[in-house]
Amino acid sequence: ASSFSWTVKATGEKATDVATAKASGFNFRTRVYYGAAAAPATINSDFVKSLTASGLVSSKVKSLEVNGGGKYIWYCLPKSMGTCSFMSNNFPFDIQEPQTVSVTNDLGYNETYYVYRSTNQIDVTMKIEVS
Repeated sequence: ASSFSWTVKATGEKATDVATAKASGFNFRTRVYYGAAAAPATINSDFVKSLTASGLVSSKVKSLEVNGGGKYIWYCLPKSMGTCSFMSNNFPFDIQEPQTVSVTNDLGYNETYYVYRSTNQIDVTMKIEVS
């Protein structure tokens, strides 16, 4: 689950100690990865992590500016966030159907990612809206 809550109850050793309870919550956040790169022989966890990592996010909606540099543009997000669409300058951005890749972060957490790649190599800097 992306969020959950729990209650902690503390009691003292004596019968006269007051018991207290505190509810708290936790929201899980993960990263998306994006950038320009040549197509690797194998799209795997190491390749995904070689791209630019976002800060911790709770939404797939993002504005990107990527310099293609004659390479493909990649966007990778956790499968749990669902699929997404891409626009550039109010027009659909031509991107291939995503592949699924198992990605293990530096702390050992493993999650399945959708890995999107532009259909063509891009020579310019692109502003892309992801939703």
